[in-house]
Amino acid sequence: MEIYQEFTFDAAHRFPGVPEGHPYHGLHGHSFVARIVLLGKVDPKTGFIADLGEVEKRCLELRGRLDHKYLNEIDGLEVPSLENIAVWIWKNLKPGLAALAGASDESGWGAPVPVTYFCAVSCLYSCRAASSSRASSTRRMTPSTSTAFSTRS
Repeated sequence: MEIYQEFTFDAAHRFPGVPEGHPYHGLHGHSFVARIVLLGKVDPKTGFIADLGEVEKRCLELRGRLDHKYLNEIDGLEVPSLENIAVWIWKNLKPGLAALAGASDESGWGAPVPVTYFCAVSCLYSCRAASSSRASSTRRMTPSTSTAFSTRS
């Protein structure tokens, strides 16, 4: 089963590592859409994979940190590529969402964090699960999550 929560934000950024004259060198902005995807089994007691009220709360907190901001000035987003934004969103949601926390580690694939923006550019970030056996049991017991991320230029 898969469910998701989306949030939007508008932000500016630039890529300091690209040479002058590169199309993405200068300051520019986008309207972004982030999709937090929860994958797992439905809890027979609640009927839920995860509490979307809690997911929405965490998404709104992140939105407040990103909306109408210059992304380069946010800790961890000094180089705010789609790839780095996807990882940043995942890392910032992980501590507050049990479903997301179960999908992280260094040895097995966890749920992906897709990042896209509306001019047809995408990125998919997948976290790692703790171990093959732990990852398997984690996926059975705890929903895994991903973040889809889009921007509208």
